[in-house]
Amino acid sequence: MNGANPNARDNDGRLPLHWATASRSVEALELLLKESQYNVDVTDGSDMTPLMWSCYNKNELIAKRLIELGADVHEKDTDGRTAAHWAAKRSDINMLKLILKPDMTYFKDIKGCTVMHVSAHEGFQAGIEYIMSLRPESVHDTDKMVTY
Repeated sequence: MNGANPNARDNDGRLPLHWATASRSVEALELLLKESQYNVDVTDGSDMTPLMWSCYNKNELIAKRLIELGADVHEKDTDGRTAAHWAAKRSDINMLKLILKPDMTYFKDIKGCTVMHVSAHEGFQAGIEYIMSLRPESVHDTDKMVTY
């Protein structure tokens, strides 16, 4: 890599690998993984993995490759969000279908929100329908918020 440091983190603890999830270059991603010697689930300062960042960046090509390389779809960031939460937040149905497994529809973030909550908040109808196809009772999910 001609002296460039693939292990250099920015002020948010992100590696070049995390930033590569915004590109469409699988080759760049694979080179950074090889040269950095980090595993595919390396986290940044917010405990976000490259897979979570690929969901945030709506980059299905990179997400597919990360999963092929062994990325763990069950990882959670510091707010308890999974890659599926991020796919729902970005209203990306293809990504949600790639990432979300039936057992993950139960996963709650630190506010008690499931992917159903996130999809509803975003007005993500396709996501709501898909989650209901995996777990119909998800429409009854409750969070930790108190109502008065």
